[in-house]
Amino acid sequence: MRVSSQSVTVVTLLADPDAPTEIAQRIAGALPSRLADRSGQGQRFEVHVASEPFTAGTEDLPTLMRRIMDRSREENWDIVIALTDLPLHAHGRKIVVDLSHEHGLGVLTRSVVDTADGRVSVECGVAAVVVVGVEEV
Repeated sequence: MRVSSQSVTVVTLLADPDAPTEIAQRIAGALPSRLADRSGQGQRFEVHVASEPFTAGTEDLPTLMRRIMDRSREENWDIVIALTDLPLHAHGRKIVVDLSHEHGLGVLTRSVVDTADGRVSVECGVAAVVVVGVEEV
């Protein structure tokens, strides 16, 4: 995982349109302070939201991860958490969360986004993924 200059980590919530984007926008304002508190390292965070349709129904998980990683590199994001309400599968099993600490990338899927209070589940999931990534540095 990269850390931007001036010790600010740029976290982008790359969300499917509709519900995932709405949830990402609702939690984005509170995330920088929550992440800073949880990292415990005096780290600062900027959180951005980008809305982009996923094609999870037509591409496998490794292809989706590569596409998100390429976008992250193009945009110079440090950490990307992709949020989708689409189901993802790997090896015949449903995926809830997929992580690549090396690339600062995580995907949270339907099971996390589609709960009774998706905002809370996603906020907790994002915080956990980002803090684990920061601790890896």
